[in-house]
Amino acid sequence: LREVLLRLMATGKEKPGSEEDLAKLEAELGTSQNCNDFLEVFLSSALASRGASLKFIGRQDCDLEDPIAVSLFFKQEQPTHVIHLAAKVGGLFANMQARAKFFESNTLINMNVLRACQEINVERAVVMLSTCIYPDKVESYPIKEEWLHVGPPHPSNEGYAMAKRMCEVQCRLMNEAAG
Repeated sequence: LREVLLRLMATGKEKPGSEEDLAKLEAELGTSQNCNDFLEVFLSSALASRGASLKFIGRQDCDLEDPIAVSLFFKQEQPTHVIHLAAKVGGLFANMQARAKFFESNTLINMNVLRACQEINVERAVVMLSTCIYPDKVESYPIKEEWLHVGPPHPSNEGYAMAKRMCEVQCRLMNEAAG
């Protein structure tokens, strides 16, 4: 994970991130305990000794579906780096019963977090997606990153998956616009 973080935090397309990048890392994570517990323990032990200022946030800290709350939170906290894992998740049956709500909530979360990063000029935002957003039918395994948009996701997960796919689109377009 350390090497992945260094690569993802790279300030140029061809070079990996530096130890200094890691020392400045401030992490913004969603509320899902799936990744948070592991990352909080891992990042805290791996980066705190390098002087990193880590902040793990959850729903109790900020309603990420509220654009004003997110903007104010980011302006107050002033993170230099963000790891965005936040999502509304609910498991298979919740996804199937509330597909539109999962699409709407996750689209709002992604838009608000990325806009807030842009507003305060975050140096580097890392957005992690899930394998469940990839096409339901693929040619072979392991799945390749470039296959993300080549087919529809499984219908049971469509709302969540399409919102997360749009996050990739938003990041790519924001990067293109920024030059």
